[in-house]
Amino acid sequence: DIGAKYSYKQGSERSNRVAGEWYDSTKDLIAARLTYHLAKEWDIFGEYHVLSTKETDQSKSGMILSLNKEIGNNLRLGLGYNFTDFNDDLTSRDYDSKGWFINIVGKF
Repeated sequence: DIGAKYSYKQGSERSNRVAGEWYDSTKDLIAARLTYHLAKEWDIFGEYHVLSTKETDQSKSGMILSLNKEIGNNLRLGLGYNFTDFNDDLTSRDYDSKGWFINIVGKF
């Protein structure tokens, strides 16, 4: 399987939750995804992300990988690792997403 996604966020933020100056914030996230079927019930999933911030003209990029197992016809469980410090939640500003994750996909 091959896929892609695009996310866009435009709004205002401030450096402190309760005080400080407001500033414009525009972010774009582009991701390219590849899932490869390894064996009978096993897949490997990889996604390359690029996060851009318009106002600072900065971008971050990186990859996530996951090994998934099909459990029946409607459920897939996986264990993966995020090699970047961001995720696809464009409202998050803490950049501490690096590390292990559990991937659960249901289909109906």
